[in-house]
Amino acid sequence: INIYLADTQDSLDQMVRAVNRLDFESLKKIAHKIKSSSANIGARPLSRQAQTIESNPASSDIDVRLSSLRQEYDQVRDALTRLDVKTL
Repeated sequence: INIYLADTQDSLDQMVRAVNRLDFESLKKIAHKIKSSSANIGARPLSRQAQTIESNPASSDIDVRLSSLRQEYDQVRDALTRLDVKTL
């Protein structure tokens, strides 16, 4: 769980940098990574949001979609953290 959380946080930061550079190909690849890893742990809403960015990385509302993606990640992080604490 900790590896997923750290990797996803890093990927979200990379996405912001890619948008700032207008590097939509990198943004697409990073979104694909988040989509896949999130689906693997069962975070389907996060995976779906990443898929929308992967499908259209150069969209005019990319800032809004990145903000939504980060909010969804925060919810997943909080849930996984609570789950991890309960299993210890």
